[in-house]
Amino acid sequence: VYDPVATQTGREALERAGIRMDMVTFCENAYEVAEQADALVIVTEWNEFKSLNMLQIRSTMRQPVLIDGRNLYEPSEMNRLGFTYRGIGRGTGPAASVLPPGDSTSTPESETLQRPLMGALEGNNGK
Repeated sequence: VYDPVATQTGREALERAGIRMDMVTFCENAYEVAEQADALVIVTEWNEFKSLNMLQIRSTMRQPVLIDGRNLYEPSEMNRLGFTYRGIGRGTGPAASVLPPGDSTSTPESETLQRPLMGALEGNNGK
């Protein structure tokens, strides 16, 4: 786990949630977290993440898989650099772009995990 701003907050939230801390590794920078990783998941859009040397990141990963929850990167560029890339909400092909609003695969914003997760991080259990 690496967050350039909220590492301590994240650590405290994991402890409150009862996560076994011996199963979590906190890293000093984005390059360290990529070492021997099977995948990277970006969940914040800090400027630091927008300017990483992605060739260096890829070269240290065991499997160059990038899940981009903030759509910081262009899919074609990440594929060109050798990543298996997925941008959350971008879909994976033509079928993903033709689902009508309100389709049964849609989830209302109020039902997403964002609110409970943010509440847990803020220490108020989603309230």
